[in-house]
Amino acid sequence: MINFNRIEIKNFLSIGNQPLTIDFKKGLHYVTGRDSSTGSRNGVGKTAIFVDAVLFALYGKVARKAKIPDLINGVNKRGLKVTLEFDIDGRPYTIERGVWPNFLILHQPDGSKLELSAKKETQEIVADIIKIDFNTCRNMLVMSINGSKHFMEMRKFEKRMFIEQILNIDVIGTMFKIISTQFNELKGDLKNLEGQHTVLKKHYEETSEQNKKISAEVEQFKDKKKVQIQELTKEIKKVELERDKIGNVQAIDESLAYTNINDFRKKEQQLREKITKLKSDVSYNKQTINATEIKAKALSESVCFECDSEITEEHRNKKLPELQKAIDDLIDTNNEIIANIQDLMVLLTIATTKIGRMEKKVQQAVSIKNNLKNLTETIALKRNHLKDVQLRSVNISMIDISKMKADYEKIYKDLLKTSDDFKYAKLLRSIFSDEGIKSYIVRQVLPLLNSKLNHYLKLLGSNYFLEFDDTFNEIIRSNTGRKLLPYDNFSAGEQKRVDLALLMTFIDIARMQGRSTTNLLILDEVTDSSLDSDGLEQFIDIISDKSKQEDIAVYVISHRKDYNSDLYSSIIVLEKDQGFTRVKHIFDGS
Repeated sequence: MINFNRIEIKNFLSIGNQPLTIDFKKGLHYVTGRDSSTGSRNGVGKTAIFVDAVLFALYGKVARKAKIPDLINGVNKRGLKVTLEFDIDGRPYTIERGVWPNFLILHQPDGSKLELSAKKETQEIVADIIKIDFNTCRNMLVMSINGSKHFMEMRKFEKRMFIEQILNIDVIGTMFKIISTQFNELKGDLKNLEGQHTVLKKHYEETSEQNKKISAEVEQFKDKKKVQIQELTKEIKKVELERDKIGNVQAIDESLAYTNINDFRKKEQQLREKITKLKSDVSYNKQTINATEIKAKALSESVCFECDSEITEEHRNKKLPELQKAIDDLIDTNNEIIANIQDLMVLLTIATTKIGRMEKKVQQAVSIKNNLKNLTETIALKRNHLKDVQLRSVNISMIDISKMKADYEKIYKDLLKTSDDFKYAKLLRSIFSDEGIKSYIVRQVLPLLNSKLNHYLKLLGSNYFLEFDDTFNEIIRSNTGRKLLPYDNFSAGEQKRVDLALLMTFIDIARMQGRSTTNLLILDEVTDSSLDSDGLEQFIDIISDKSKQEDIAVYVISHRKDYNSDLYSSIIVLEKDQGFTRVKHIFDGS
């Protein structure tokens, strides 16, 4: 709980160079004032002292729409300084904040003074100490018809944030932001690692597959080489055996063989020539025989065909035997010649056969010689081929994937860890989201909030019930349960009752939480409009009782001239004279 003890203000809005000091005391206090120049009760500086100066000291800004230079007193134009003394759970602090010159000084419980070169850093330390943001503090400190935004006028998310801060669960929202940042970072890291993992895995698998193919190719090469060596060795042995077998065959003298063939060919030629001549003789003798036979036949005629003389019987008998004898002699001669030809033909056949045999042997010898040569060359070629095969090697080698595997396994390990971290962050993000634990807490508190709210509405004389659902939609019903028009359709007086009831409700809930509470409550012109006399009296009674029960300081800022001084612990009268505000009187009600 924050206890505000004292504030000192100088050159702030209408407060001049003469410091104005207010000691915040427990009880119900009435603040009023008057501009001596105009007689007006507006613009005297009441809100400036009790609202703006407190907020400025804590946060460096005010509730009204004003720039920081506009807060400096318009006459003196420099030397703005606000000093706020307060304690938190008994630990005393003092904040000094100034403009022109600009400074921010924090006096800490141990007596040390903190004034960093960067005012923002000091402000962050102040915010960490008071643990209430500007909007929450403004709404908790001030109930005003001007400047402060009423709860019912807030949008749904603003209502929720306000309730979370009162319930001390706004830290969950901060945690949600931190976790969301971690979640998004992990999401990015996970996506990056998944990409790296995919690339490395693909590269590793492709390289491993490539190595398998290389290994298979090497083994295939070795197997093929082994088979080739075996086949070549076998073929060489086979050819060597064939060569040795042919080499064992007895060779002939080719030169002598060709001489003998030539001699036999000469004999063959001689025999053919003799046979040809003898055949010619036989043919000639046959022709002679035919001619003689014609002559012998002609003797049977009466006239000689040669001389046309008459052939006598004596001549016929004389010539016929002679011709017959010549024919018989020629036939015998041809028979002898034919017998001789037959003998020569036998000799010719023998000679031709011997020539063929000898030529065949020569051809076989030449063939063997050529085969031996070819086999020898084949053996040499196969031995050279065998040597080449034996010396042949694989020029490909497997890729070293040990580092690649180590990188892949490391990325995979990092991926698993980041994935687990991401799942955990996702779970925490869900827990700390608006739909998570905060919603659960808000739903648990809503019945208490609605109960307190309707309690104060009843004390303020309202004849209806108002409740909020878990999305902070208001539901307004009459005492009979009939649904009524929404808050926006209420009269100004009824809206004021709702606003005041909500204020009291939030103060109670905040105090129950032991956080976001202060000993100071400012009612800025709350009682000046909208409320009728009955409503005003009821509200003052509630505030008076609360100030006593809660032991807090309540300041009612008002323009009203008519007030019951018996209800207040003190009456503070401000006066604005020639543009400067001062405390004219403080009447102690006690």
